[in-house]
Amino acid sequence: MNAKRGYRLSQLAERTRTRLVGEDLIVDGVGSVAHARPGQITFLHDEKHRPQLAATQASAVIMHSGNGDDAELPRLLSDNPLLTFARVAGLFHPADSAAGGVHSRAQLADDCHIGDNVSIAAGCVIGSGARIGDDCALGANCFVADKCVIGARSRIGANAVIRAQARLGREVYVHSGAIIGSDGFGFAQDGQSWVRIPQCGSVRIGDAVEVGANTVIDRGALDDTIIEDGVKINHLVEIAHNVRIGADTVIAGCSGVAGSTRIGRRCVIGGGVCIAGHISICDDTIIAGMSRVASSIKRPGQYNSGIPLQPYREWRKNLVHARHLNSMHKRIKRLEQARE
Repeated sequence: MNAKRGYRLSQLAERTRTRLVGEDLIVDGVGSVAHARPGQITFLHDEKHRPQLAATQASAVIMHSGNGDDAELPRLLSDNPLLTFARVAGLFHPADSAAGGVHSRAQLADDCHIGDNVSIAAGCVIGSGARIGDDCALGANCFVADKCVIGARSRIGANAVIRAQARLGREVYVHSGAIIGSDGFGFAQDGQSWVRIPQCGSVRIGDAVEVGANTVIDRGALDDTIIEDGVKINHLVEIAHNVRIGADTVIAGCSGVAGSTRIGRRCVIGGGVCIAGHISICDDTIIAGMSRVASSIKRPGQYNSGIPLQPYREWRKNLVHARHLNSMHKRIKRLEQARE
């Protein structure tokens, strides 16, 4: 049975390796707990939303294995409900397949290589010696510079730019407006003026990487900037020159990573995080949103910085106290010495 006609819950259970409890219904889509319609399957990721199940119109639900025994709806029980929902939603909303064909208003260099079943939209420019793998799709007005390589089954959104002989792996998804291979921010000071340092490196991106809209990944100054397999980068992120990001790390929107920094594998970096240059972050590190990372992190774990949101009057009082911390420290020191 296909997504247009729906799936039996037993089929979904088999595909997602979950346990079905209740009637083996046919569902034809996915929806949120609050807004799902009859015939759709929803999911419960957090038990605090459990009361909403009483009012949902969904026909079935994905729940955690330890919490679903007393639910009334037919349900798929999973140790990771969000992951199961992602896989189920992918069945109903598969990625668009490449339509194939080159638009008449695309410009392709005579010596570029275009694989089989590639879709190239209007306004695209493909440079000399560039290679586009099988089953790729390039949105309108993409620019792929000379000698760049895009691996099979990749998707490049409209108005994206790939340059500096960048090499992208298989199944890479570059969203609209992203720039891969822009020049790094490198200058040498000459008195009161600045001399630009030529950026001579490139960018190497592994398989199954996602690059968000309007994100920028700079080419290396001498060596390459490297993004390993499975990395997911959100929108409006800046990755500076010579950065290396380990496999399966995720970076949320509006974060910035300064030059020559090394980020390990399986890291989770929240939104708006600022990471200084020439430092290292070890594998399995979690950094909370809006944090500032100024030195290397050598032990895995969760880190955060900054002041949480608080009422204005309270924040203002605390700020006044903070201004006197140094004098308070000196007074305490004198009192301790007097006691001795």
